[in-house]
Amino acid sequence: MGRLNQVIITVVCFFVFAFLIMVPLSIIGTRPYSMWQFENVQCQETESFYENDRIDCFPEYEKPTYRMCLMRGCCWRRVNWDKDQRIPECYLPSNIGYRVIGEEQGTNLGFYVDLKRLDTPPFFDQPVMEFLRFQVEYQKENRLHIKIFQYRYVERQHLRVYYKYEEEEQKTWNPRFEIPIELPREEKMVGFKDYEVNYTRNPFQIKITRPSSGGVLFDTGIGGFIFEEQFIQFSTLLQTTAIFGFGEHRHKRLRHEVLEWPTWGMWNNDADPDDSQSNLHGQHPFYIGIEPSGDAHGVYFANSNAQEVSIIPMPALTWRTVGGIVNLYFYSGPSPEDVVAQHTEVVGRPAIPPYWALGLHLGREDFNDVATMQAMVDRNEEAGIPFDVLYSGVEITDSYRMFTYDETNFDGLPEFTQMLNDTGRKFIITMTPGIPKHVPEPKTYYTPYYYLEKYGLLVNISNSTQRPVTAQQWAGEVVFPDYTNPLTRDWLGSYLNELHDQFPFHGIIITDNEPTNYVNGSKMGCQNKKLNFPPYVPHLQSRMLYQNTICMESKYSVGEHYDVHSLFGLYSAEAFYMAATQVFHDKRTLLLSRSTFPGSGRFAGYWLGKNHFTWEDLRYSIITMLEFNEFGIPLVGPNICGYYDNDELTPDEKIELCTRWIQVGCFYPMARFFRGRDQGDSDPASWGEPLLSNVKRALETRYSLLPYIYTLFYHAHLDGFTVARPIFNEFPYEDRAHTWNVDWEFLLGPALLVAPALEPTNGGTTPVSVYIPDDRFYNYHSGLQVPNGQKGTNITVNIPIDEVSMFIRGGYIIPTQQPGNMSYHSRLNDMELLVALSEGDLGVARGDMFWDDGDSFEPYESKRDLLVEFFADSNRIDIFVQRNNLLLFKPEIELPHITSVRFYGRRNDPGSRVTVDHVELEPEQIDYDTGNRVLLLTGLHMDITSDHVVEIGATSLP
Repeated sequence: MGRLNQVIITVVCFFVFAFLIMVPLSIIGTRPYSMWQFENVQCQETESFYENDRIDCFPEYEKPTYRMCLMRGCCWRRVNWDKDQRIPECYLPSNIGYRVIGEEQGTNLGFYVDLKRLDTPPFFDQPVMEFLRFQVEYQKENRLHIKIFQYRYVERQHLRVYYKYEEEEQKTWNPRFEIPIELPREEKMVGFKDYEVNYTRNPFQIKITRPSSGGVLFDTGIGGFIFEEQFIQFSTLLQTTAIFGFGEHRHKRLRHEVLEWPTWGMWNNDADPDDSQSNLHGQHPFYIGIEPSGDAHGVYFANSNAQEVSIIPMPALTWRTVGGIVNLYFYSGPSPEDVVAQHTEVVGRPAIPPYWALGLHLGREDFNDVATMQAMVDRNEEAGIPFDVLYSGVEITDSYRMFTYDETNFDGLPEFTQMLNDTGRKFIITMTPGIPKHVPEPKTYYTPYYYLEKYGLLVNISNSTQRPVTAQQWAGEVVFPDYTNPLTRDWLGSYLNELHDQFPFHGIIITDNEPTNYVNGSKMGCQNKKLNFPPYVPHLQSRMLYQNTICMESKYSVGEHYDVHSLFGLYSAEAFYMAATQVFHDKRTLLLSRSTFPGSGRFAGYWLGKNHFTWEDLRYSIITMLEFNEFGIPLVGPNICGYYDNDELTPDEKIELCTRWIQVGCFYPMARFFRGRDQGDSDPASWGEPLLSNVKRALETRYSLLPYIYTLFYHAHLDGFTVARPIFNEFPYEDRAHTWNVDWEFLLGPALLVAPALEPTNGGTTPVSVYIPDDRFYNYHSGLQVPNGQKGTNITVNIPIDEVSMFIRGGYIIPTQQPGNMSYHSRLNDMELLVALSEGDLGVARGDMFWDDGDSFEPYESKRDLLVEFFADSNRIDIFVQRNNLLLFKPEIELPHITSVRFYGRRNDPGSRVTVDHVELEPEQIDYDTGNRVLLLTGLHMDITSDHVVEIGATSLP
């Protein structure tokens, strides 16, 4: 028996030995590993490279070991001194990536080439993409589209040098996720191009240049292109440090500090803005770079997966994402404003809001009953505060169930909202996407969930089950409608109609649509699957992708939550926008969406989250407002005077801060007051005196400028321009030390410069540093010209507590209107044209005005509008009606008249020789201010549907 045991042991040992040796050998001998001969690592070792030029080769670890670094095929060099621990010791070699195989193939729009991965170790223990296709589309003179994606078939003749056997056809094919949103596509290649694309074959690298100036838009010559199943990385050298964009975060400066090695994660997140600069509610992978010549370009990475962007001081930029493909749009500008227009042409132009949406918005999260709503309306009416909109929170619902209202605590709500509607004001409700699954007794049966489940319109747990995913929100356990399914819009529209039949409302705030989950993933967490736990997670607020949302394998009609998460806000905004047409029919409504993505501006505006009542938040609100205008969402503004109160401030300090915030808030594209639960009121009347007196002028100016602001939104919709814009958008070629860094002031359109007070001075006059661009500017209120010696410099302006510093730019004409207590009334008041003459011998100016009935759906597309253009010099102003469809659509509409014209910068008194439509004015209708050089013509009666001419007899030049 002992001998038999020895034989058995010997046989077993033999088979164990064979298994341990032969199985690895068989794996190694299997294609393609048998072909792997790893490239020699090429590490740059220059002294300059040592400090500033390294791309992190181990971004998932702060301090990888030397052995870990070498196993990944990376370079290692110790850092002797780095107090902030930002310089990586393990960095990418220059020869990692892909090489071109075969020849370039032409297409109708450009060309493509096929790529094969260089033989380097994989970054992570997951499949790598061996073969890719690089596709170039010359879509427009100023727009280039590039895609790099996994391609199913690679032509065999390109592979013969690598493989000695016939290529196998893949039996199954799962294409990688691409954003399922229709983006513009041209039919044929454009002729002239303002850019040039070049590439190298081995290693594969791309360089996009601007032939006219030699500027570089994109250059992957730094290397580091990686394409694995759940990890994509590519890098570009930057020709400039003037980089703007990426969102959503609370950036400290509009221009990014590239010397600080910043990294920003992008993944829609239910988080309040704070100093951590972590990812917030929106995902906007888009930036603008201004080249040394002053020309601007833009880059949009059309990818919805979790991602991050890192900048190193070289300067160079690295993008990392955990899914999708490389889908890039390049815009050649050449001005920043052109770049924004080109970007919105791709993602979608923003909608024109209803006219009343540009008035003041008041509200709070936790109205207790109708009486507290009425009290807010009454005190602001009594104080003479103009406002148009009253918000409510989810508190008005019955047990937080959407499409209901609490008939007990909010008894009388239908009568109250009807009263608001009858007086010309609008009531806005708040909704969340979560639909309660269980209704507490003795409630009646809650049908919204029933029909979602019946028709299969819910987000499900996974591909393998039809059970809906559940989450926790205010209503308790909820399910989510699948807004990516077009049928959900009909379901939504029917229930919004039912709610609107109970009480009138005119707009909807969509909140918690990241989508938010008050537990991470689910009550049981998430399954141990690769989508929930990818090998790499970008630098987000949490390294757990499903923090405050649902599990990543949750299934929509267009894909999994892993890919669709950041699109949820866009799809929900689109669904509400389309459903609203069933409720309001031919009328526009106001939609605000907390979660955003490129293209959200087509359907909704955005408020800047739950901000704090601090001077820092006031300053940051300007930066974020400007960024969202660059992203193509111009209807934007923070909660003026904060969502949260600040008990650390004294009453006097609160009044000064809120005074200054209201003064600048009157020039946000959207002016909104909204306080959170258990916070003090922030509406203007709640503060009493002296605040009311100190903000009166700013409030009146806001309402007088509504025709100009409305016209800006028309140009945003038609041309893609911004409404509020940074100084460099209009002056990119000026002294870069000034314009690129100015983020404490802004332009409202091209014509108005707003320079607010952003620091406390104990309620007195505030000295403010104002940068005056190199152009003619006038004090907006007095018409006094800024001296030529102050142009292109920072000047100090002392701003009293009851004023805001404003300037109008020469060369522009803006329409203004006598303010009213709401836009419904101010729209009918007399108008004035403010003509700010340019510098030079001609002294010219121009402008335009878009007008309609204020709320018809798509007024431009449906030809229900009016467009008036103005042209002037020092002796004449011509008014031309370029488009007059409004009277054909609504002949009974009551329209305002232009009753006065004000000239800034006219040097001489014209005397009495002024005619309007060849009729001479009376002397008392003409007033000339010699000190400020302001000419005022009054008592006019020019309708806005006819051409007119004003002639000034004096011939002296300004």
